Amino acid sequence: MSLQKTNPSSLKVLRKEADAICQRFASFKNVIGTIVIDSEGLPFRSTFVKHEAFIYAEMGHQIASRALSGIEKINPEESVEMVKIITGSQEVPKINLNLHVLQH
Repeated sequence: MSLQKTNPSSLKVLRKEADAICQRFASFKNVIGTIVIDSEGLPFRSTFVKHEAFIYAEMGHQIASRALSGIEKINPEESVEMVKIITGSQEVPKINLNLHVLQH
């Protein structure tokens, strides 16, 4: 779902929820920033400066897309509802809006 096609009142609610989530994670130990990206890999909300947000959003979107593709190849009969990728310091869920939390 593209955010450009989203109802303006729904978009306002999404922004409010994204801001609340980013603020909550910002209080966690060692968090250096958060990004919420849309299904196309574009930053929707971020605590990073603009160019850093785009770099992290692109990397996270690529990782999530590759993981989803691999899972779908392994089990094509099942619909993938969620992909949770945990690296040494980051988590990348597969949903229409992805939250990326970067920590030291």
